[in-house]
Amino acid sequence: DEMIVILYDTPLNETQEFAERLQTAIKKLDIKNGYSPVSEQLTVTIGFANMIPGREDDFELIFEKADRALYEGKLKGRNCITSYTPPSCSSPSS
Repeated sequence: DEMIVILYDTPLNETQEFAERLQTAIKKLDIKNGYSPVSEQLTVTIGFANMIPGREDDFELIFEKADRALYEGKLKGRNCITSYTPPSCSSPSS
């Protein structure tokens, strides 16, 4: 299952702190999850992105970025927090 949390006017560091508090709160619930290959306890993988939208930006862009971060967290083994980082550009060789 997935869910979305939208934080308005929140700097990147505060978004990270919120994600950490959310992850800690879920861990404290100590919900058993015997079917998970990651942990016997319910865990949460969080992917997040921040942006200051421009007038022409598509609102779905922020969701796509957060989804990419979530996917990266799942690839890392789950139960982690991952921030979206734009793909790096490499300059063509001369």
